[in-house]
Amino acid sequence: MLSEDDISRQCAARTLQRARSIASSERNILTKQVRYNPPETTLSAFVASSSGWNDRYRTSVTFDENEGAIVDFSCTCPAYREHEGMCKHCAALALTYADEPRTFMGYRAHRAPTTSTSLLEFMERSKSIVDAEETGAVDLETTISYGYRNWSAHFKIAGPNGAYVMRSISEFVDRMRRGERFSYGKKLAFTHAPALLTEQARGIARFLDRAVALREQATGSAFWRYRGRDEIGRDLELSDYELIELLDLLEGRPFTVEGTDYGTRSLTHAHIVEADPDVSIVLQRTDEGGYAIEQPDATPFVAKGERMYLWQGDTFYRCSPAFARTADFLRTVYENEDTRLFVSLADLPLFCAAVLPVIEEQLHVEVPPEVDLFRPVPCTLEFYFDRTDHDVTCTAHAVYGERRYTLFEDAADGDAGPLRDERLESKAKQLIKRYFDTFETPPSIKLADEAAVADLVFGGLVQFQALGEAFTTPAFDRLLVDRAPHISVGISLAGNLINLSLSAEDLPPAEVAAILSSYRRRKRFHRLKSGAFLNLEAYDLAQLDHLVDDFGFTPKQLASGAVELPAYHAFYLDEQFEGARRNRSFTDYLESFRAAGNDPCAIPEQLHATLRPYQVEGLRWMSALAERDLGGILADEMGLGKSVQLIAFLLARQSEARTIGPSLIVCPASLVYNWMAEFERFAPSLDVRAVVGTKRERMRVRSAACDRDGRESELARDGRCCDVLITSYDLLRIDADDFAARSFYCCALDEAQYIKNHATKTARGAKRVQARHRFALTGTPMENRLSELWSIFDFLMPGLLGTYMRFREHFELAITGGDEDAARRLRSLVAPFMLRRLKADVLDDLPDKLESVVYTPLEGEQQRLYAAHEQQLRDALTLQKNNRHNKQFNERKVEILAELTKLRQLCCDPRLLYENYAGHAAKLDAIAELVDSAMDAGEKTLVFSQFTSFLALIADQLDARGVPYFTITGATPKKRRLELVNAFNADDTPVFLVSLKAGGTGLNLTGASVVVHADPWWNAAAQNQATDRAHRIGQTQMVSVHKVIAKGTIEERILHLQDAKNELADQVIGGGGVSLASLSQEELLDLLEG
Repeated sequence: MLSEDDISRQCAARTLQRARSIASSERNILTKQVRYNPPETTLSAFVASSSGWNDRYRTSVTFDENEGAIVDFSCTCPAYREHEGMCKHCAALALTYADEPRTFMGYRAHRAPTTSTSLLEFMERSKSIVDAEETGAVDLETTISYGYRNWSAHFKIAGPNGAYVMRSISEFVDRMRRGERFSYGKKLAFTHAPALLTEQARGIARFLDRAVALREQATGSAFWRYRGRDEIGRDLELSDYELIELLDLLEGRPFTVEGTDYGTRSLTHAHIVEADPDVSIVLQRTDEGGYAIEQPDATPFVAKGERMYLWQGDTFYRCSPAFARTADFLRTVYENEDTRLFVSLADLPLFCAAVLPVIEEQLHVEVPPEVDLFRPVPCTLEFYFDRTDHDVTCTAHAVYGERRYTLFEDAADGDAGPLRDERLESKAKQLIKRYFDTFETPPSIKLADEAAVADLVFGGLVQFQALGEAFTTPAFDRLLVDRAPHISVGISLAGNLINLSLSAEDLPPAEVAAILSSYRRRKRFHRLKSGAFLNLEAYDLAQLDHLVDDFGFTPKQLASGAVELPAYHAFYLDEQFEGARRNRSFTDYLESFRAAGNDPCAIPEQLHATLRPYQVEGLRWMSALAERDLGGILADEMGLGKSVQLIAFLLARQSEARTIGPSLIVCPASLVYNWMAEFERFAPSLDVRAVVGTKRERMRVRSAACDRDGRESELARDGRCCDVLITSYDLLRIDADDFAARSFYCCALDEAQYIKNHATKTARGAKRVQARHRFALTGTPMENRLSELWSIFDFLMPGLLGTYMRFREHFELAITGGDEDAARRLRSLVAPFMLRRLKADVLDDLPDKLESVVYTPLEGEQQRLYAAHEQQLRDALTLQKNNRHNKQFNERKVEILAELTKLRQLCCDPRLLYENYAGHAAKLDAIAELVDSAMDAGEKTLVFSQFTSFLALIADQLDARGVPYFTITGATPKKRRLELVNAFNADDTPVFLVSLKAGGTGLNLTGASVVVHADPWWNAAAQNQATDRAHRIGQTQMVSVHKVIAKGTIEERILHLQDAKNELADQVIGGGGVSLASLSQEELLDLLEG
């Protein structure tokens, strides 16, 4: 049982004291109830507040009957929400029960276990429904009231024996929610369950439940407030949504409508019809100079969105969505306080445009005939363009039927007419303001403002035509060209010169040049001398623009209408200008060159070699160029026999050459005697002399070979004279003046990449040589930069690629920036004069070349030394990079490159830097194993390195193993090199150690089938050249190439850098490399950071 001690533990002493005061009076606590739900007991009541019954609180307390412990409590008073523990109202309720439990409804002194109250009530309701004599017998009759523009409803509850007014809608809903049985009188008592209502009554009951619930939410939950204060009585005031919902429920059954305006009461039995009503609106002329809508009799209606009901007589019309759109207008008419609605004459156009079209579709509208003059008329815009001596003008009109308004001018006072289309007129004004100065009358553009006129002519006019009608005067039309002139290119050949002409219909050459000048300045238009504007965006002058760029034509040359070019540009012009006019001599020149590829080629009988088909093609190509006084690059891949093709060419022209002078072959110093041997082998009938020795000896050889009298006497005496001189690039540079004073039949540069730097004395000396024919032999015409290709062609045919500055601006910078069109044009220029074949394409019988990378990890002391040097260099570069004002990078680049070389030497063997190093070097073991493996297979090995000191350490390793070898370095005499090569190819010596500069080019070492690169070179092309000392014509075995790389070092990253740099060369000629000196600061850091 609940005790005062149990209550005191839940609240403060002061609260308990106040609770005793409340509990002392029975009037303070009403509707006390107790419910049992063993083991818990719940008390509930309404407790008065301190201010009396105007404020009351719903209070409940739940406690455990067995233990006497309070388990829950609640109250709607403010103190309950703001403080912990019981409020005084809960404590008073508990005290009252502890003192007088019998005063609580539902109290039972002796409580045996019973069915739960809620479940018991449900069972009783269910039984009463089952016991009911007739289900669906109770109906709800509806009466709708309208008065003072407000709608409401009240209901009757009708049973089989009689009907009763529903005096409290809230109580009816509450009974339906609880399923309570209730007696309304002697003739009607039933359990409030949906099954006992008619089907239509059930819908109305659900409607009432929603209405009550909505109002409960608006005023607070019924649980927390006393129902008597907020309950809905007999009448339910309806919102528009609720009335529409209720009328939907009443469809198909009669109901009563009650009018309550002005104290009169009228009852009508109404029904619902799905149709649009007939509503009349009359617009009449008034004496005040306007029109008025006389207010008709009130027609009640309700509308929300597309739903609308209108009440006329005994009918509620359920209106269509189209009719519902008139609701806003009808509400304005019926709910207006004035007896009439007035429309002034000035606002009549707006009324005719905005109101009449909406209401005339659904309502019966009567208007006077003269109102039709104000009905909307579609607006048509007219723009009139004219040109004066100084400007271009635009006059714009907005046309409404027979009425016309000039834009930017005020309408005349008293001008009445249809409503003007302000949106369309505004768009027209904005468009005019975009192109014209609207502060002028009419709006205008100064002719001097050519850009603004061009914007109008080539862009604006189309927009005006899209918005309305555009009319132009003949003067304005002369701003436009009737037909854009077609610029054509004519190409003709006379002698060794090409005449390039530019012409256009009805335009002088100077005007054509001016058009091209405007195009090249990226102007959108060009104004002709006639004053007409030409739209350059519609012109495709890109090819002509490139022609001017590629050849550097001046405006004066273009204005003349004709430009002369050397004949060797014929191939470029033929490819770039497919639609150009060509004269017969030009086409014959090209066809004869192309046909030369199919002409039979006479191979000299004195040639002691059998030329392969591609070598015959090379001889034919060189002869075709020579016939036209053109030069070229024989760029065959290393090992394809470029030298024998040149020897065959010189042998074929021996007789012609002897009347002019000897030919000159310039090659690396290491290959002078190699060339002598090649001539002795393939063309012993040619008189070949080497320009070597002392200065006096070299002078004597040149004089004897080139002096005309000496040549004639020698020819008469011996029947032969000097046919070929061979010298080195070094001696050519030293004796440049003397070579320049001589005349040669042909000058051929072997390994022509030696003149790749056009600024060197060697390159300048080669270009001073006077020769009728010029050829360059190289497997790598471009190793790193496009300027290298320019330098070789500047030797072959000066002017073909223009000056270097122009070449750099229009080709080199563009191509390195990714301009594929520039690369295509450069190929067009040089392709006819460059012949390149790859071994994979022409040598079916050449054995395969297998390449692999052999990684050797650095260990121990070698690894520590390398890491320390790399970190030191990385820190130095990073410091320079972070200092924006540091200009020392280029000044210290030589020092930085030296440090990089030291890193590479550490990768090979630390003894290359530290004489006292006694640790292990990983590469020596790997190279020795490769040599042993080759020897076991009966194969010979070439070992290449750029460090002769490393070759010496490899030699020591071979000596320790008893392996014989040959060595070629820069210190090996030239003649001795050839002897060693011949001996290696002939005997059983298993290893040849070769340094990069001494033996990387020009040597034939087909006796070896294994190539070992002891350290990677910056230039991949040079590395490939070295490999091709073995992988070339005459090789019968598969060639294995091994690159020995120190893992995780700068060497590994050099391989990746080579791949990236080679892409540039591939764009133009298909091969290339990378130069150490060309690396940027960022690239050097990337090498160090991996």
